[in-house]
Amino acid sequence: MSARFAAVFLCLFLTCLLLFFSLDLQILIASALISLVGATLWSEFSVRGTGRDPLNPKIWASMFVYFLLYCAAAIKASVILTLEILRPRLRIRPGMVRVPTLLRKEWAITILSNTITMTPGTFVVDVDERGRDLYVHWVNVTEKERESIVRAVSGKFEQLLRRIE
Repeated sequence: MSARFAAVFLCLFLTCLLLFFSLDLQILIASALISLVGATLWSEFSVRGTGRDPLNPKIWASMFVYFLLYCAAAIKASVILTLEILRPRLRIRPGMVRVPTLLRKEWAITILSNTITMTPGTFVVDVDERGRDLYVHWVNVTEKERESIVRAVSGKFEQLLRRIE
């Protein structure tokens, strides 16, 4: 068993346990089987191309911080969007915004795109692979200047991914 396989298996197993939030024997067995299949399929793919050691604690810590940051951003966006929907008059200004990114690796751009898409109120419509720009549909465009838009949409997520990349 390679170190990559073990790292991916452990990450998937812990994620399954967090998602199921139970230590029941059936859940443990199912989580182990899901993680085994996932690690078999993805262990070579998921850590290849980073150019860094997959067992580096700094990378795992950065990804954990990224996950926590995403959870906080998703909760905040959900609350804001819910409050906007519940108002008697909608005061939203939907629009398409171009978000340039300095990320170089395809996997990092994919993670950033998925993070933006999974955050309520934003959706990545297209990725310009040459210019590394993301075209995002934003339900309530609150910013007017390019730097403010980039900070509001991708901000800390891109900074953390650039550290890992």
